[in-house]
Amino acid sequence: MQKIRRMSIMLAVAIFTLAVSVCSASPSWDGPETSPEETVINALQQMAALKSCHFNMDVTAALSFQGKSLDASIKGGTDCVQKPLLCNSTYNLTVDLDSEKFQRNFAQYIEESGDKTIIYTNIDNHWTQMAQPTFSPNINFNDYAKSITKVRMLRNDGDLAVFEVKVASGSLLKDTMDQYMTATGAPVPPAAADVLKDLGDFKYTVTINRKTSLVTRFDMDLSEFVAKLGNSILQTLNMPEDKTKPFQEALRTVKIRLSMSFSQYDAVGPITIPPEVKANDSVKTL
Repeated sequence: MQKIRRMSIMLAVAIFTLAVSVCSASPSWDGPETSPEETVINALQQMAALKSCHFNMDVTAALSFQGKSLDASIKGGTDCVQKPLLCNSTYNLTVDLDSEKFQRNFAQYIEESGDKTIIYTNIDNHWTQMAQPTFSPNINFNDYAKSITKVRMLRNDGDLAVFEVKVASGSLLKDTMDQYMTATGAPVPPAAADVLKDLGDFKYTVTINRKTSLVTRFDMDLSEFVAKLGNSILQTLNMPEDKTKPFQEALRTVKIRLSMSFSQYDAVGPITIPPEVKANDSVKTL
């Protein structure tokens, strides 16, 4: 069980890292006279400098595990203020397991308080609190630029331009995983470097407004990446073959797609956490 938990943590941190690294012959670019690579890096830098924004997120996942099919989706929106971090979210979770459907709405506040980040979640009209060490990946944009292997413009859509970006993901993931483990006090898995070094390029698309040079949307197909990373992690766990088979099956069939769209740049109003949300004195710490 401990090995499976370790695998889950590594997968979650890797996917989170990729999302942060994005948020944080081709058609011609008729915006500023920069290369596609410079245009993408500039847009990410401007996004990182924002004081606030709103984003909608849509995640869909499907896989087969021990003969059962699982489909899941998370959809919703978040108002977010930076430095210190304060977010207000509402989301809908839908899970369909062999035609048995489960659906739940939940609301959430995230508040950075000193060296802790507190997550308040409302499920079934009950607020819970969970605290974890504040973790903000220190992504150096010069290093990020070096990790980009290719950028090409896919199309112009009026004021918007869509780029395909390929990134050598291994080094970025290792650096951020090291930061995460240090921040949370968790030991870095000895095999982490081996797991991450041969992942190859990761590809995503980013849509940029040509007038503002801000990101309006990004889309990721995480299926191949998750399958490759999951199999690499399985190889390090030295589990019996009969224990790994169900996970290998799931990784062969996994489909995960994530999209985020952004709006209200530096225009999100003040976010206030109601007193009743903080009234629960029971705080779990990760």
